[in-house]
Amino acid sequence: FGGIGAVVAVVQGIAANALGHLVFPDKRSDERYAALVKYDPRLDNPSPELVKSIQWQDLPKQEAVNNIAKILNSPLLESFTRGDFNFLDDIIRNKEIKFQDIAEAHRNNIPEPVASALIPSYDNGGADISVTSLWKPPQMVSLVKKHDDEIYMDIDDNVASFIGTAVHEKIKRHDPSNLKEMRLFANVEGLTLSGEFDRYTMEASTILDYKVTSAKAFMNATHREDWENQLNTYAWLMRQHGEEPKALMAIVFIKDFSRLEAKRNLTYPQQQIHVVPLTLWDNDTATQRITQRVLLHRSNTEPCTPDEMWMRPGKWAVRKDGRKTAIKLCSSLSEAESFISTQSDKGKLYVEERPALYLRCDEYCSAAPFCPQKAARQAPAGNAVVEEDLPTDL
Repeated sequence: FGGIGAVVAVVQGIAANALGHLVFPDKRSDERYAALVKYDPRLDNPSPELVKSIQWQDLPKQEAVNNIAKILNSPLLESFTRGDFNFLDDIIRNKEIKFQDIAEAHRNNIPEPVASALIPSYDNGGADISVTSLWKPPQMVSLVKKHDDEIYMDIDDNVASFIGTAVHEKIKRHDPSNLKEMRLFANVEGLTLSGEFDRYTMEASTILDYKVTSAKAFMNATHREDWENQLNTYAWLMRQHGEEPKALMAIVFIKDFSRLEAKRNLTYPQQQIHVVPLTLWDNDTATQRITQRVLLHRSNTEPCTPDEMWMRPGKWAVRKDGRKTAIKLCSSLSEAESFISTQSDKGKLYVEERPALYLRCDEYCSAAPFCPQKAARQAPAGNAVVEEDLPTDL
């Protein structure tokens, strides 16, 4: 099991992405939900004495799980001694509780209205492919469709899209005169393509799309390319229905904007809301690119490219005994060895190989468990992701 310390780390979110999923409210009865969240109300302010006074042996397993989750999420946990943790460890072993059970109990304490609002409700109108899927990796889209009934999403995974939807709804209330969220359809090489733009101003013939993103993502040119692809596909769809857009704009909200960082770093976004003009393709260019993407998706045979997997090449880290972080990250073994040879303390230095990172596959692809490409390149055991290796553009 790994001890109570491992459970504390999990419940506090350090390993949240590795845990199970919350059963969505539309798939559970009120009675089942009540059982999932039942706990001893005294544990809102737990003390070691209170914890030991509970008749744990008489509790149903689910209630015991909920109680432990409540205890481990309390700020009063700092007052617990090693003996108190050992007491909880014994309860966990005796009740045969797994750390996934405790983490899921923690998630199930999300209030029902919040959980319901986080249930995804996307509808592409029955099309074969949507605009957003068109520009995703074909293999990824195909695997998601094939394994739809087997893919489980944690309710936390929907928070970003929920925030984006809330922004759209709020703006829509203050914009009564323009076309908004209209879904358009067109046939491309035998497949039905559909897309729903956020806003179209009739007077200026401009398509606008609202984006809620992080500062790092905003500074990443790849994301702007994605926006350009998406909005140009909306423009192409509008041409199929007799409209001729003249401009494309992304209205970008920086969700983690820092005024302090903006003052000390001129490359950081200098304001929280940005209007970003995007290049409008001519009709021939749009038709060619969209047709090419549709044909790729129809074949469903293309593996993901390094760019699609957000691959970061492997590195050779020059390390020093007693130091937690690398002295230098090199692109090759020879570069690392050459650097060491120039150092006065080279006897204390050594090289550590760090494998390539596939950020999309490892963190952002729900089809990853079913992907043969990922299975074929599983990293050797022991090659952990190190914080200094992580990209700064996601």
